[in-house]
Amino acid sequence: MNNFNIGTPSWNNPLWSTCQPFPMLQHMERIGGLSAKRQHERKVFLRLLRRIRIEAKLTQEQLAKVLGVTQARISKYEQGERRIDVLELKTVCDAVGLPLMEFARRFEEGCRPYPA
Repeated sequence: MNNFNIGTPSWNNPLWSTCQPFPMLQHMERIGGLSAKRQHERKVFLRLLRRIRIEAKLTQEQLAKVLGVTQARISKYEQGERRIDVLELKTVCDAVGLPLMEFARRFEEGCRPYPA
């Protein structure tokens, strides 16, 4: 009998702990685990993510429909409640007609004013 059920978390499964974040670290960012510079960068990123959608004159619901996801997912991306990987970010950028490199340039530009 195989004890390695992929869908169910189990500390007996050696692969589970490797693939999943440690539960005690999961909310570390919300507790204040980020430096002031990192908090600033995160804020810049989230604001830019929202701004590009608004500049494209799309609601969260319209963007969600284009991407084939729920409006709640778009909201969670923009609020920082759900992380977005670079592939998802590229898909969002493509949907709003903004090259990923332009998003990165604008992000870098927004991060510059932070005092060292």
